[in-house]
Amino acid sequence: MNKQLYTESKGLSQPLPETSGQATHSAQHSDMDPTQRGLLQWKHCTRFANQALRDHQLVLAEQGYLKALAYAEQLKAADQTQDPHLAAFVISVHNLADLALQAGKLSQARQWLHRAFTELWQQAQQQPSAVLLPHLQVCRQELAFFCQTFGANPQSTALMQLPWPGLGPGH
Repeated sequence: MNKQLYTESKGLSQPLPETSGQATHSAQHSDMDPTQRGLLQWKHCTRFANQALRDHQLVLAEQGYLKALAYAEQLKAADQTQDPHLAAFVISVHNLADLALQAGKLSQARQWLHRAFTELWQQAQQQPSAVLLPHLQVCRQELAFFCQTFGANPQSTALMQLPWPGLGPGH
């Protein structure tokens, strides 16, 4: 799917600062707020999983992506209006969809894509936000691409036909 372009455009794939020794690493992160730490942990888990995937260690990759998703969900729960939090969630779910697709599990890949789109669409219904809409658009494009490539099912079709959320006055 197209997540690589997406991650780079959001600046979430920038290299982490190199540190020498665990004490320096711990001291560097101790003065961060929980959100910064959560985003850093998400990045580490994602990079670990990406490397495991490159090494063809699918079980480790899945574990890493699931852990990254857990961090992304915590970030999103803390503040659903922050662009990096939304991006981390979308990237994490799409990484899991890509992994399922690579393993030949089309149904599971479709479920991940449905989840990403559904959660953001519901969030947009409850709390419309201009920050949210680009992430929702990415989810819609990924689902449309999947359906075009592998075929649609009734749930995918229903999701693709949902009305696009509008922003209320003042947004």
